[in-house]
Amino acid sequence: MSLQRTKLFENALLGRKEATFLFKDAAGMLTRSQAIKMVATDLGVKEENVMTMVIKGKHGTRDVVGTFYVFDEMKAAKAQLPEYYFLRSMPKDERKKYFDEQRKSKAKKLAPAQQKK
Repeated sequence: MSLQRTKLFENALLGRKEATFLFKDAAGMLTRSQAIKMVATDLGVKEENVMTMVIKGKHGTRDVVGTFYVFDEMKAAKAQLPEYYFLRSMPKDERKKYFDEQRKSKAKKLAPAQQKK
């Protein structure tokens, strides 16, 4: 599996770089975390600053095309992107813990409201 940068655009207004990469013969084998690691090493940035926007296969080939945003600060990323982009970049076990905590907090908020009736 090889990596080829096809486009790199620096968006100074939003404080990010928008990069498109071609992953040769990676269809069915590439995960988001692997793609982020490869992009971060190619651009020389921290993995935490790379966000995956789109990863899709090219029709008729085993190649995969990915679009990534590389932020200078994660503060800018949190202001610009919806929360689900951050959730889908988490490992499955951490994501499960996050959703369990969310369910517990909702249950605690609903319990006092139900007792007042």
